[in-house]
Amino acid sequence: MKLRIIWVGRSKENFVKEGISKYDRLISPFCRIEYEEIKDSKERGTAKALGIEAEKILKASNRFTLLSDKGRQYSSVEFAEYLTRMNGGCFVIGGPYGVSERIMEKAEDMISLSKMTFTHEMARIIFLEQVYRALTIINKRGYHH
Repeated sequence: MKLRIIWVGRSKENFVKEGISKYDRLISPFCRIEYEEIKDSKERGTAKALGIEAEKILKASNRFTLLSDKGRQYSSVEFAEYLTRMNGGCFVIGGPYGVSERIMEKAEDMISLSKMTFTHEMARIIFLEQVYRALTIINKRGYHH
């Protein structure tokens, strides 16, 4: 299985970088992940900025699942089944101001990590942890009880 994750903005916090690195190491025996970091627009928070970021996301991939609070929620077991059905795929995580309507419309699917709101940086770690959990479920490892 191969996953591709596109996210907007750099990971600035050291603990976030460490978390990404940790889960990348844990995931690597099961799956290859390719990361693409989209530079966030200097026009922060405006419709124009989201439009610029949308162009960059669409240039990077025209087929993706968007992580969004408007998406469908899965249990960890259901998410493992989802990854199996998708046989990997491409996921997009927006920046601090989310994504444009255009990205929401272009997404093949939308999934939500929670009804709660997380920072875009925390969403990266939480998503990677869930990917790792799903892969251990798929491969019948003991991480998920």
